[in-house]
Amino acid sequence: MRALLFLIPVFLVAAPAFGGHPFGDPFDLGVETSLQIGDGELTVGFVDIPSDSRCPQGVWCFWPGDAETALWLQVPGGDRIDFTLHTYYDWDSTFISGPFSVSLDQVAPYPVYGETIDPADYVVTLTVRSGPVPDDPRPWAAIKALYR
Repeated sequence: MRALLFLIPVFLVAAPAFGGHPFGDPFDLGVETSLQIGDGELTVGFVDIPSDSRCPQGVWCFWPGDAETALWLQVPGGDRIDFTLHTYYDWDSTFISGPFSVSLDQVAPYPVYGETIDPADYVVTLTVRSGPVPDDPRPWAAIKALYR
């Protein structure tokens, strides 16, 4: 009986807090998975990788390539919003909807020359923020636009 009484406080300390993943903390999503963010304020989902042209390890490439990610978000009572984000620095890596922003931090696994990635093995690392809209994450694109 004493052992049981000892385990109750340990369980209460180790139990997760109610609500979803905290805003501002990166997290991983596998293909066809989703995660609730904040206190149920938003759900983000990862559909798949429609295209992956990243330069594989073991090859020299003219450009780094891009992994395009198909994602979605939904606020309670609202419609699902589908969007895409990219790993290539000149294309959108952040999506903004109202007070929320979703940033693509990483796509794994990274391609290796001669190996095929099973589409179900992809994992994206995302960061969701709430509050003021972040600064433009693509300053190089803004500089290039001045010289076109």
